[in-house]
Amino acid sequence: MISLGIAQPPRPEVRADATALAINAIVTAATATSVQTWAAAAVEIAAGQWGRALATVGVPDGVPVGPSWLAEAGRDLARRGEALYLLDVAPRGRLRLLRATSADVWGDGPDPADWWYRLTVAGPHSTRTVTAPAAAVVHLRFATEPHAPARGLSPLRFASLTGTLTAQLEQALGYEAAGPVANLIALPEGFNGQPPADDGTQTGHDAPTPADELAESIRTAKGRTLLPETTAAAYGDNTARAPRRDWEPARLGADPPMALVTLRGAVENSVLACYGVPAPLGPLGITDGTAQREALRRFWTLTVQPLADMVSEELERVLERPVSLAIGRAAGTADVAARARAVKALTDAGVDKGDAMRRVGWEPEPETQP
Repeated sequence: MISLGIAQPPRPEVRADATALAINAIVTAATATSVQTWAAAAVEIAAGQWGRALATVGVPDGVPVGPSWLAEAGRDLARRGEALYLLDVAPRGRLRLLRATSADVWGDGPDPADWWYRLTVAGPHSTRTVTAPAAAVVHLRFATEPHAPARGLSPLRFASLTGTLTAQLEQALGYEAAGPVANLIALPEGFNGQPPADDGTQTGHDAPTPADELAESIRTAKGRTLLPETTAAAYGDNTARAPRRDWEPARLGADPPMALVTLRGAVENSVLACYGVPAPLGPLGITDGTAQREALRRFWTLTVQPLADMVSEELERVLERPVSLAIGRAAGTADVAARARAVKALTDAGVDKGDAMRRVGWEPEPETQP
């Protein structure tokens, strides 16, 4: 039986003293990252990997979550380090989990069962605030600090220097790409400042110059061959630099240093590693099939499975029923042949087939009665 307990009055709020608040603020500032870090490609890659992977996890019947909820929770865990949902009852008695945009948590001790939450739930045009006990709140946390157990932290909160470096590299490359783009033609000194015509037809301000004529010829060439005079011979000093270099176009545009590009790739792999995403699954990953399959196996085993277990544990606490989020359906596609060989080797060694399948991450199909 689920007891929401929302109608119960909250316990008196226990506030920390000034010293504890100051220490918490200092530690928060030291471990926090800039909001700009969230806009980095590596963070979005990791958040998308977490969300899409959790969206493929199998959910038991009767649990009020689906692929969209799991994807949303995965992205929040990656970007914010926590995800909060209020357990609510729909008009027809159906349980539902409402996403909270912010929360204020307080309590008498370290036991999460004694905590109370003041949640803000947002709609398209309005928000409402709800006070609820911990028994009615799904609070997913990727990691916490001992001094702030009710606050979830993302991987980049602990690797804040790497997050800041990522944001700075993205910004630097953005400045490079946003620069002017043009073709430059070097001209001798005075080439663009000819004296005005003396026939009275045009003033010096309106008179065309050799540079204007050359520029117009180049703009209208459209693949044709042009035979202009060399600028040094016709308009400059014969002792000047080689004529060909005078009017040969020089490209002006984005030209980031190769060291900056290489550093960005290395830092991007570091960010992905913080999120448990193997480098072969990133944008600069290798394309070898064997390495890709091994990277995918590691990702499902060491990242997705722990995340799914974390979500299962929290749902079990709030729903007061067993919840098993199975990743066998999705992870089995990573290395089917290897898993099949492992099952055969285990069964040849005398292990029961069902137990062998569970050992490699497969759930055996139920036997049908004839």
